[in-house]
Amino acid sequence: MSLYCLPIKARTIKELEATCVPYADIIEIWLDQFEELDFQALKKLQKKIKKPFLYVLKPKSEKGAFKGTEKERIALLKKSLDFGASYIDVGIKTRTSIGDLIATARKKHVKTIISYHNFKKTPSAATLANIYARMRKHKPNVIKFAVKINKSTDIGVLFGMIIRAEKDAQPIITLGMGEKGKITRILAPKLGNYLYYAPLTKENSTAEGQLTHAELINYWK
Repeated sequence: MSLYCLPIKARTIKELEATCVPYADIIEIWLDQFEELDFQALKKLQKKIKKPFLYVLKPKSEKGAFKGTEKERIALLKKSLDFGASYIDVGIKTRTSIGDLIATARKKHVKTIISYHNFKKTPSAATLANIYARMRKHKPNVIKFAVKINKSTDIGVLFGMIIRAEKDAQPIITLGMGEKGKITRILAPKLGNYLYYAPLTKENSTAEGQLTHAELINYWK
């Protein structure tokens, strides 16, 4: 079974702590959402709740709220490696610094998830295969594809990446965004996804088409 990752967009450390639950395997924290980013407080909280933290710092192009430059964003991601990070999510479009960032994470024993997001469509199988090959060159711990599902055939294209990754013994996460992508969130954890994302409530969703943890548990019953 996949690991349960609880995604949280918190504006304060107090809000973050209140949202964490003991049955989550991993806590995904959107660093770009904080009113004031306090790395010391994050490290202290991680030691207190004893859960792996997955840090993401998303630019506007990936539905995030980070307003600084790309150089500043990479610098903050690097800094996060010393403050409670067990994982970091690095977008494949972070081309100029991605190799250096992953190498630094590896030295600090922080696992890397290289992600590809497409909020408009599911690219062709050939295009996803090319992106996958590019990701693999960086030797990440996990590869992630999050794409918009517009038609039923998109689901087959997305799940084709699970088959490809399984042959390579490459841990992978596949997510179908949008109303038509909800079925992928139910099935992918049973088909080999490394982890699945599920907020506690609809109001806490961090992506289009997410199902709550309670909804997923109900489907799996």
